[in-house]
Amino acid sequence: MPFIKPFLSILIGGMVLAFMAFRPSAAKELTAELYSYDTGSGKTEFYQVKNAEGLPLYYYRDIDQYPCDDSVCAKMVLRIYWDIWGNFLKIALADSQQLTKIGHQPFSQKDYERLHRLLNDPKCNLQYYKMDDLTDKESEHAYYNVDAVSAATVVNFTFDSVKGAVKTCYTLWKIVHGDMVSQICQTTTAELDQWTVREDDKRLVEFVNSDSVGQKTIDSLNASFKPDNSLVFFSLIELNRKKSAASKKTMEQLSLTLIQSGSVEEVATYNFLLLEKYMKKLVRDYELSLDYFQDIR
Repeated sequence: MPFIKPFLSILIGGMVLAFMAFRPSAAKELTAELYSYDTGSGKTEFYQVKNAEGLPLYYYRDIDQYPCDDSVCAKMVLRIYWDIWGNFLKIALADSQQLTKIGHQPFSQKDYERLHRLLNDPKCNLQYYKMDDLTDKESEHAYYNVDAVSAATVVNFTFDSVKGAVKTCYTLWKIVHGDMVSQICQTTTAELDQWTVREDDKRLVEFVNSDSVGQKTIDSLNASFKPDNSLVFFSLIELNRKKSAASKKTMEQLSLTLIQSGSVEEVATYNFLLLEKYMKKLVRDYELSLDYFQDIR
């Protein structure tokens, strides 16, 4: 499409400059507002976190449940974070909590890294499964050994998960990429007029929510937007996720912004690089610790 190259050029140039100003926000500067929605079987609560200017930074939801109905597995107690458009950011656990595998063996650091990559992928093969596919011995044997699970599921693909924790991975992936995504998008869009942002920024958000892209709109945005706040930053990331495959140059420039500040914008960039399968050494060496976000309510 003709607008992609100029858009990406401005996107990357602006992002690199913007990242130099991004630093983790102090807890006193952040506020969290509670939201809820009816799932049909109960109420689900989640939080929207805003900065001192009243702009949204991210959403989170606290999880306290078993990964399966039989309660044989250890309980999952953790927090899941999304950006303002419902893209996965990361999980966080309190110091006293951990995820476990078969036999109640705790996750290793590599297990957490593997889980992060799985949860970051909205097209993961877990989307083709139901919990029942993972509960019988034949399915579990196939899951770990061959490329087909059962005749009732998709065949001829290789599964990616944490070995010994398939139900945990499945349950968390379904939460991350389930109805929370649409709830977050609706909340962000519905509150747009309440935020003190430039008109061009609002147009960019409207553009993200649009199924069609007009050349005149693109030209106007390219000439006017500045990724100097979280709303614009995440909208640009979302737009790039939807509209194009990023170039190698894009990947290299974005990788230079990983300064291990732990900011929400930086984690979003890391996830984007992972999703684009840009595995430059600098990106591979970038570690995601479990304490990047302030534990606020």
